Amino acid sequence: MTQKATKFLKVAMGAALAASVGLVQAQTIDFSETSGYGVSEDVINIENIRVDIVVSNPFDSSRPQIISNSYMVPFRFDSSTLHLIPDLGGYVDEGDTNLQCASLTLSVSNAFTGDPVPGALAAVGTHSEATDSSGSVTFSNLTAGTASVRVTANGFNMTDQVVTLSCADPASIGLALNPASGDGSLQPSEVRAILTWGENPSDLDSHLTGPDASSSGSTADETNRFHLYYGNRSSCCDVATLDVDDTSSYGPETVTIMPNSGDSTLRAGLYRYSVFHYSGSANLATSDATVRLVFGNGNERTFTPPTDGSTLSGTNGDLWTVFELMVDSSGSVTVLPVNTYSQVSGSSSVRSTNTGYGSVETGVDFARLPAK
Repeated sequence: MTQKATKFLKVAMGAALAASVGLVQAQTIDFSETSGYGVSEDVINIENIRVDIVVSNPFDSSRPQIISNSYMVPFRFDSSTLHLIPDLGGYVDEGDTNLQCASLTLSVSNAFTGDPVPGALAAVGTHSEATDSSGSVTFSNLTAGTASVRVTANGFNMTDQVVTLSCADPASIGLALNPASGDGSLQPSEVRAILTWGENPSDLDSHLTGPDASSSGSTADETNRFHLYYGNRSSCCDVATLDVDDTSSYGPETVTIMPNSGDSTLRAGLYRYSVFHYSGSANLATSDATVRLVFGNGNERTFTPPTDGSTLSGTNGDLWTVFELMVDSSGSVTVLPVNTYSQVSGSSSVRSTNTGYGSVETGVDFARLPAK
């Protein structure tokens, strides 16, 4: 952001915030301690914006009072003007004690092994705590609304995740860290999908389909494809592994895609990643699920389920198709977000040319998956 734009933003926000809280004049808008995080495709939150308001001192007019408050303000991207527009109607006064009533429990684990990570430092806003021996940490008196959780630990890459906090419903989620080096660390050409969620449903499963060793690398090749999942973890696939299969809430479920032995790039073809509701109460829309797509070069994409769960049954049979990866003959990867729900009471998993983009796949019977 340019200096001119920053100055304009300060003036505009100061006047609007002052007006919205019924005060006289914003003397200072301080962005020095702010942090921001994406909430959706077109909204970011900027938190800890300090606003100093000058008000008259009835006892000494020569010494006005200065009231400092910190705010979280959502900004929406306006594609027509290519500007970020502050939504001042959606601001949150971070000092409002009436909103400091939410709680959050984190279960922090190793994305590659599923083991808990004790001693990890978790931060939510100005709150920070270390995980205990079981990899868990609980925060209380958090401000209700969306918040960014940041976790760091020795030997792991830092991870951020957005969570929605409510005073009425304590949040409890899993968060998985990628090893920074050694066993389980990502190599430059590898890609990893990491699924974490909350307490319910108890068991969500990762399913990956993609080109097998006989594939021509074309999306028209609908015969030579593998299906990786808990019942077919390693023997099916030479270019993908299911590293962790969690069956008791929080995750992680971790899938790693890698080049075939002796190759330097991923096998050409179309890969599809989906999440299946195997067992447990609640549904995918309310599961607090997050899928982090992590590339070996450090880039990441994050996916969360659509909020409209009206098509979900809340039982075994709900499928969230998350994304597709298109890999060309040079190894270049294109991410195709799908993010749709389907009911899969019948045959549905291997994508073919007869399967529309985002539609239920054909070839594997989800209704008759092997028991765990």
